[in-house]
This record gives sequence, C-alpha cells and structure tokens, in this order.
Amino acid sequence: MSNKKEALSELLNKKPVNTKIQESVDTVIDKGTTTSATTAAKKKATYELDMDLHTELKVFAAKQDKRMVDIVELAIRRYLEDNR
Repeated sequence: MSNKKEALSELLNKKPVNTKIQESVDTVIDKGTTTSATTAAKKKATYELDMDLHTELKVFAAKQDKRMVDIVELAIRRYLEDNR
C-alpha cells in the first residue's frame, strides 16, 4: 500500500475475522513529535479490546495521524484525572 488513504479504505472495507491471533504491539512509528508522555519510561501492557472498538480506534488514529497507543494513553490519563 502506498499511502494511508489506501490503507484506511482497505481497513474500512475489510470484514472482521477473529483469528485469535494477538497483534504485535512492538511497532515503533516516529511521528517526529516528542512529548513528556512519549519520553517517559514505558511498561508494556496487553489488553483485549472489542473488535469493533479496536477497528474504530485504528481508523480514528489513522485519520488523526497518531499512534493508537498515544490515543489510549491520553484517554486513560483523562479518565483517571476525572475519577479521582
């Protein structure tokens, strides 16, 4: 695939298939930005998400040109702040 629009289009047209195979979370994508959240020490965590939620997150991340992990991390931080 040559660009994100083609990848996004393929993702949107793809029918969900539950293969019970976990996706790798070790992929590193350099977006050219550095924040305190991205430079802090990291702990790897693995969670299972609803397939539809995962797809929605993946599409949202692609549209925002962000990594899925950055969106999830921000959402968790905001949730914890709001519920202290």
